[in-house]
Amino acid sequence: MTPQQFKQTRKDLKLTQRELAKELGLSEKNGDVYIRKIENGRCEPSGLLIKCFELFIERENKEEKFWNDAFKKLEDQYK
Repeated sequence: MTPQQFKQTRKDLKLTQRELAKELGLSEKNGDVYIRKIENGRCEPSGLLIKCFELFIERENKEEKFWNDAFKKLEDQYK
């Protein structure tokens, strides 16, 4: 994942650097600095961080699908 892809994915998730750092379990004090360095290409993310990020994205996608399906069922039920 390139720094640009990392940053765009974070933005697609509508998260700030600080929010993403918190979701990934990074330090509250410096986690957002680490995310910023990754996005600027000044730091390589660890394999573990990338895996956590991928799992977070997967969880978010599943949650979004769940809610979309639930709202669709409600809409169909009340047509």
